[in-house]
Amino acid sequence: KPFDGALSKYQQGILEGILSGGVATRDRLFKAAIVPTPNCPCCQQVDSAPHLFFNCSTSATPSIWKDHFSEYGHTWQCTGVFQRSKPMQKAFKDLDLIPSHRIFRDKNTSATRAWAWTDGSAENTFSDILARSGAGIFCPLLNLSLSVPVPGITQTNQRAEAFALLVIVREATNPLWVRTDSEWCILCWDAITLLQAVPHDIEHRDIWTELFDIVRDLPLCSDGAPFFIPSWVKGHASELHIQAGLSTDVDLYGNDKADRLAATAARMYKPLPEIYSAVDTAVIDTLCAQSNMILAIQRRMQWLTDHDQLPGSVFYESSCNPNDIAPDQWNPDLLRGPVFSRRKDLYPSYPWQCDLAVGAIHHFV
Repeated sequence: KPFDGALSKYQQGILEGILSGGVATRDRLFKAAIVPTPNCPCCQQVDSAPHLFFNCSTSATPSIWKDHFSEYGHTWQCTGVFQRSKPMQKAFKDLDLIPSHRIFRDKNTSATRAWAWTDGSAENTFSDILARSGAGIFCPLLNLSLSVPVPGITQTNQRAEAFALLVIVREATNPLWVRTDSEWCILCWDAITLLQAVPHDIEHRDIWTELFDIVRDLPLCSDGAPFFIPSWVKGHASELHIQAGLSTDVDLYGNDKADRLAATAARMYKPLPEIYSAVDTAVIDTLCAQSNMILAIQRRMQWLTDHDQLPGSVFYESSCNPNDIAPDQWNPDLLRGPVFSRRKDLYPSYPWQCDLAVGAIHHFV
């Protein structure tokens, strides 16, 4: 979610304007012939986004954050959106180096149909740098217990679920009845079977295309059914689900086994500890920067209101109530206090676990 509940509607509007580049400083208004001078109305220096946030005697927040964030390049100066540092960029590119599963075994359509359970797992999906996913495959008849990391820069749970189906079809020699707890996979395969083609707008089309190409060219098996039959089972079932008829002992065991294998696969290529630390620091820095920017615009708006100059707003258009301003509500000193110490205890942490989250979902470009 883009905003934490701690922000008022007015502050949310300010942050939206910052992130979208909609801060109408006087230099921009002057170029559009809306105001007669490009100078700041408060200190009469040439107005700009860096001036508003860092140098204006009225609106800027004197702190160490300006110099501290210099490594992130120019983008953050106007929007509070950070570029990836070089170690982060390398960690993201290294996802393409995860070896791809390319084993393909000959198929015997007259063999006994094998039951198999598949599952997908993903960790740290809040950050594309830290996200890792894996596929788990369990097939007792074929003696398969596989943990296969998902290759490529797209690391999501759905891709892992689909990739698990592809891996078992590549690996199996016998016809398959595959049990998956992903309703999305079942719906996708039903659509492909109905159309006898892979829809162009389907997610992870590369996986579905390869899977369909393999199955389509195989003849019907000795039982008169297709080589690959997927069906849905209840995931993370319990004895209560079995008693209610929503699962069976066999599916409970098979699905749990596949789930553990998938979780193991997702952890095989975990980022280095310093990458976790760099991302966590970038999130904290983003919250600090954006809260300072919100404070700067609130101070500017308050000054314009006090001096009857509100028509020269820092926004081109604003439906916000200028009286809904509480400059003391966001104390930048709080951003270095115990809140972030608690986040460190949860390390690596989710951006939205922070009580003062300002929009950390936007912290990378």
